[in-house]
Amino acid sequence: MKLLIALSVVGLCLTSAAQSFDGFCPECKVEGLWSTVYGGAGEITAAYYRSFYDDDGRYHHHDGNTMTSYYECSQGHSWIEYSTGSCWCGWPDNETTN
Repeated sequence: MKLLIALSVVGLCLTSAAQSFDGFCPECKVEGLWSTVYGGAGEITAAYYRSFYDDDGRYHHHDGNTMTSYYECSQGHSWIEYSTGSCWCGWPDNETTN
């Protein structure tokens, strides 16, 4: 809880898996600044997602757990990124299971 409070004081930028972390502070990239990025705490949900084989015998692993990662840079920017698992079939972007 203390980490979330500290992050909100310096300004929070939320990103998603679609923006995929590349090792650089997103605000520093926009502002043309150099910075060191520090990875802090992370957490993941722990729900059970059952893997399965479809009608064609292809294995699917649709893991819907969410990974939350907290970052901070040397310029004082802080942000949170969320990501989930994916499967070769395109899940979760393609909601079909076959």
